[in-house]
Amino acid sequence: MLKYYFLQPEGRWRPWLGLGVSYIWFTHAHVSAAFQQALSMQLTRGATAGLPTRAHVDSEWSPVFNGGIAYQFDKHWSAAFSISYLPFSTRASLTTPLPAGETVKSVAKITLDPLVTLVSVNHWF
Repeated sequence: MLKYYFLQPEGRWRPWLGLGVSYIWFTHAHVSAAFQQALSMQLTRGATAGLPTRAHVDSEWSPVFNGGIAYQFDKHWSAAFSISYLPFSTRASLTTPLPAGETVKSVAKITLDPLVTLVSVNHWF
């Protein structure tokens, strides 16, 4: 994240804008038991075979847009607030083996646009 701070470094108020990049990855992706049961019922035409669906979510890079403001109470204490926006999209793949030996595969595009906020209180020695 690269940030540009406005106003004087010794000022009480210091707003900033930032631009960066984030690498987002997922571990232990799985489907819920309810989804697994509904899928199993659909694929086996009513018989619950407990088919083990595997899930995988692709890792992706995403830009990060950030802005915030800090307030300096004195030379040791400050507080800050920032907000970051990460426009992110990836693919999720589901693979389900059928009892007859076939495999059902599906891919879904997932789009997330999270706003991440931060409130901090800082102390310097």
